[in-house]
Amino acid sequence: MNGAYFVFRNKSSKQLKVLHYDGVGYFLCIRRFSKGKIGWWPDRINNDMDARELQILLFGGNPEKAQFPKYWKKLE
Repeated sequence: MNGAYFVFRNKSSKQLKVLHYDGVGYFLCIRRFSKGKIGWWPDRINNDMDARELQILLFGGNPEKAQFPKYWKKLE
């Protein structure tokens, strides 16, 4: 209930599920890749991502290889 998003993938790495609780109910989003697989997945079990890293992952990219600009103002 703290605004966190939980991201899961299936065994074949062709589908991502994002689970979020918005205070009223749960929101489940499923992203299925029709071509290819998820090319990157974190090695650690508890890996915190920020919003831009999640966006890269949802588009099938690798957040570790993406070049992001510095934050103008970090939100806390």
